[in-house]
Amino acid sequence: MRAYMTGYGYELLAAKLEKIEAQRKEALHRAGKAAAEDSNAWHDNFDYEQGMRDHDLYASMLGNVLSLLQGAVPVAAPVDDESIRLGHLVRYFDSGRNEEREVILGGHGECLVFANVVACTSPLGKALIGAEEDELRTVELPGRSVVVNILSVRAARREDYQVKDVELVE
Repeated sequence: MRAYMTGYGYELLAAKLEKIEAQRKEALHRAGKAAAEDSNAWHDNFDYEQGMRDHDLYASMLGNVLSLLQGAVPVAAPVDDESIRLGHLVRYFDSGRNEEREVILGGHGECLVFANVVACTSPLGKALIGAEEDELRTVELPGRSVVVNILSVRAARREDYQVKDVELVE
């Protein structure tokens, strides 16, 4: 299945994949070291068991990120600031919360690496796609609807993204 995402999101998810793989290998190494130091390696050996639990956790995380990247199609940064598409920074007024908010429209899964990205597949993301400045859009939520007023639209810059794990950009 094709999944579109910003180029920066794709880049950081790939970096996250590498980081998780390193953590998985390190957990396996710890389990192996604990097993080598204790002849009763797999029974009542906390360090071994914890290493294996960590390994299983990282293996699961690895599978999740890998599934996001497989079939992912990075899209070019927007060149105009008219209608909203992936990679736009959108400032809007949320009538449901009675507050102004700012988000970047991104692809499915980019929320793993960015705190301020809303997925284009979410109810808000679906409502924002194609909207223009000063336009009202209705966001359909379970049991209610919320109207958002688009205040401004521009192409997001790297410094606009709130990266959750700063080690990924270093």
